[in-house]
Amino acid sequence: MIPMQCMPDLISLFPNLAAGRQSSSNSDDVPLSRSPVTAAAPTSTTITTTTSTQAAGASSTLAATGTQLTGASPSLATTSTRAGGASSTLAATGTQLTGASPSLAATSTQAAGASSTLAATGTQLTGASSAAASSPAAGGSSTAASAPTPPETFLGVAAVDPAFEGILVSWDPQAIAQDRANARAAFGLSLRETIHTKAMKASGAGPLEWVTLLPGRSAEEVIQQLYQRPGVTFAEKNWVLQTQATSNDPGVTNGNLWGMYGESSSPANAFGSQAAEAWSRGFTGSDSVVVGIIDEGYQYTHSDLAGNAGKNPGEITGNGIDDDGNGYIDDIYGWDFNANDASVYDGTGDDHGTHVAGTIGGQGANGIGVAGVNWNVSLLSGKFLGATGGTTANAIKAVDYFTDLKTRHGLNLVATNNSWGGGGYSQGLYDAIARANAAKILFVAAAGNSSTSTLSYPAGYDLPNVISVASIDSNGGLSSFSNFSSSWVDLGAPGGGIYSTLPDNTYGTYSGTSMAAPHVTGALALMASALPTATMAQLKQALLESVVQTASLAGKTFTGGRLDVNGAIARLTQLVTPDPNAPTYAVAGPASLDEGSALNLSISTTNVAAGTTLYWKLSGTGISTTDFVGLSSLQGSLAVDATGAAVFQTTVAADLSSEGNETLSYELFSDAALFQRVAGTSLLINDTSKSAGVTLWGTTASDVISGGSGDDRLAGVISTGTTATAMGAGQIDTLTGLAGADVFLLGDSRGVFYDDRKAGNVGSGDYALIKDFVSGIDKLQVRAGTAYLFTTSASGLSLYWDRNNNGSLNTNGTNRDELIAVLQGVTTLANTDLIAA
Repeated sequence: MIPMQCMPDLISLFPNLAAGRQSSSNSDDVPLSRSPVTAAAPTSTTITTTTSTQAAGASSTLAATGTQLTGASPSLATTSTRAGGASSTLAATGTQLTGASPSLAATSTQAAGASSTLAATGTQLTGASSAAASSPAAGGSSTAASAPTPPETFLGVAAVDPAFEGILVSWDPQAIAQDRANARAAFGLSLRETIHTKAMKASGAGPLEWVTLLPGRSAEEVIQQLYQRPGVTFAEKNWVLQTQATSNDPGVTNGNLWGMYGESSSPANAFGSQAAEAWSRGFTGSDSVVVGIIDEGYQYTHSDLAGNAGKNPGEITGNGIDDDGNGYIDDIYGWDFNANDASVYDGTGDDHGTHVAGTIGGQGANGIGVAGVNWNVSLLSGKFLGATGGTTANAIKAVDYFTDLKTRHGLNLVATNNSWGGGGYSQGLYDAIARANAAKILFVAAAGNSSTSTLSYPAGYDLPNVISVASIDSNGGLSSFSNFSSSWVDLGAPGGGIYSTLPDNTYGTYSGTSMAAPHVTGALALMASALPTATMAQLKQALLESVVQTASLAGKTFTGGRLDVNGAIARLTQLVTPDPNAPTYAVAGPASLDEGSALNLSISTTNVAAGTTLYWKLSGTGISTTDFVGLSSLQGSLAVDATGAAVFQTTVAADLSSEGNETLSYELFSDAALFQRVAGTSLLINDTSKSAGVTLWGTTASDVISGGSGDDRLAGVISTGTTATAMGAGQIDTLTGLAGADVFLLGDSRGVFYDDRKAGNVGSGDYALIKDFVSGIDKLQVRAGTAYLFTTSASGLSLYWDRNNNGSLNTNGTNRDELIAVLQGVTTLANTDLIAA
């Protein structure tokens, strides 16, 4: 560690800190550094994540024309520890939906269903609103590397005693295998794994052995003895680490994302990160900037994350080969160091990592869910945390993984996010973070959730690339759970009640310093996209010098302030002198394209010599060479002309396959190995090449009818006649639309289908069983001037004709409502799902 003199401009911003935290010059080798902190001797400590789960619900009101639809309030009794239910009042074209308080005593034989009413044109239809219950889960705690303390209680959960898994022994590079084996034999140790990453080898470090003790042996005693062994550079406990969390995008516009707001944004919150202020100035990120998420895995297929899922450019998907020679086969989206495989997302257990990913890089302006600090960014996973946490050994491998990707492949990896901690000081982890520092990778760490100033790791490592983040709430207060210190915690950021992505394409609210850190990591990525030539030192300097002074953080963090994303970009522009001769690249093309159309992309450059070869790659879910005319490969090259321009042309194939709309990504690289991405664009391919739709009628018996790939009209009854038999009495018809936007006929000008004309029956012996109705795409055709009600159950939605038009479900007595359809797997209907005839 090299103590730096305090910079005059930093002291003027933070006059009370002149004697505390130290800073560097603008040299990229030594960014702003904390004043030295003495690490306590290694002790057993527990490392925990910093999030608490809190379910989040949203209420919405949707309306259309011509019809009124009124919501009843059924109870769906859905319990979740992560995402909550939504209540809604819905209205649709040609229908009036009005609200009625459902009487659960008048429920039908469809158990657990609440009654709701829907209406078509000239009809009153009452819709259901759903209330979902959620049970918050308590967060963990983290204890720093000082003398052991009694287990604390956080959110009512007692912290467990310190935990570790074996010992890490670092050897001098000259130590031979036999010497290491002799030492293990002498101390009764068994070898679990030898770790010698590419980054370790490049830095000249020797191997690190993960060994286990014989039962009854004292770890402390063995460590002290190992220190006396020739060739051993250090020995320490392999700490158990865990996450640092306590438990037109709707999330932005409806007020859920306070952490992204600023005082001038709409919605506004002065204590937010000010990311929305930066967005309004046109800074939304770039997928040429890469961020490593060292955590659990994250759902890279999530609808709000898939577009920002980064890929290892040196690896070819699914060929079973370590193409880039980094020691990991098919590490397309990263690597799982806990399970030692390429599967970086393993289901709902990866909720913490998925939540963190959404804050850094949830896709913006896509009309769904949330927006991260970066609307565009490339996220890679270094998964080392499993169901019971992770270990220092695997954390070291994850840190070195990203260092290797940057140093050997030139990946534009700006920062890693580290929302985890616990255990004591680790020389092995310190060395790994130091290697990342040498590669100019910032290491953003959650300060921890123990409400203490006691040093916590990894946030407490005194290295130039480490940025330690405390949590604040939406009122600007230091979160009750957050660690704090003017010597080792740098700044505060939103961490209380943070709404973000969760597995299974859901969303929810967590709290913790785990949620604060990704706001800062996202800010650094956004800053790097705004000024690509900024150095690591300049990024950190601008981040810390732009904080907003905050009363709750005075004396509790090094800067005494909170994150200001917009201010950080403004400060960075003052620090960075643009290179007028630096090359620039851009790709322009349509936002969407129909199948069978020509695709033309225009490429423009500046400061690029005529004849320079650039390399392109096409990708996307479901994209293959068969989607294009005349393309034998999804990769190729082109050359720029004397004006620095080039054109990419192809034709999207027209076929009769029902594939659904597909997103096509076009990426441009400056090197043949496809490591140096310089520009790109994406567009939507509309699945328009489908067969013409047909109208299918049934018989007077129970029918099974399926549509095709077009927009079909399906009815289980015959097309003519007005008798009860002609209209479906006594038959149960199974209707499946398959592809396309289909219309299921439940009535026309003749009347209501499946009415047996017996007012004393509820109609359970005649109805349409609709297998694949999709709300928002398919439609139900009903008789105009009639009213309908629905109930929901585990099997789907039951639709009733409100025979007596009284707005409540009657399944007993002499004038019962008539069941006319059962929609499998459907839980609600909107007015827009109905058309009247």
